[in-house]
Amino acid sequence: MMEPTEIVYAAVTGIAVLALILGRSKAQYAHGAKMALWWIVILGLTFSVVVYWPEVQNSKLYTSLVGGSAKVHEDGSMEFTRGDDGHFHINAKVNGVSVEFMVDTGAADIVLTKKDAERAGFYANELEFNKLYTTANGKTRGASVKLKNLEVGNYQTGEIYASVNEGELDTSLLGMRFLDKMRQFRIEGDRLVIQP
Repeated sequence: MMEPTEIVYAAVTGIAVLALILGRSKAQYAHGAKMALWWIVILGLTFSVVVYWPEVQNSKLYTSLVGGSAKVHEDGSMEFTRGDDGHFHINAKVNGVSVEFMVDTGAADIVLTKKDAERAGFYANELEFNKLYTTANGKTRGASVKLKNLEVGNYQTGEIYASVNEGELDTSLLGMRFLDKMRQFRIEGDRLVIQP
């Protein structure tokens, strides 16, 4: 099997040869050479992105531009940048499905919106909303569910209990049920640092 660098080299060589064959006049040759150069640039950028994507995702620039992304440090700790709304958001996976959470230290539970819950395989018409919550917006009910897996950055919980909010919650909440599983979490200015 060919290595990625060999594939790129073969593709670039093939494009250059094709440009030479098609370039019958000087004008056609110049045009073919320009096209070949553009293809070389495109293939080179694509190759670089594929090879270095994990490093790009873990860069400070990427995590500051893409809200909710974890910057994972060598010691395993994860760093999140505060959003424009003043809250910390975390992109996670629930049962393999991407869910955006807002970190809420005032919430005792992990709380899914009905929409996020449905995407993760929990349907409101099959749930029993028997938990009563008192929130800043009044009282609401929730239904207990067991997540097969919750993945945040480089950490996976395995099975963990959560609840589905019966009301019109805008964003799923990552509360103390998750944070209590961490060795520590701290806020340093506009950074939330979590140590699994």
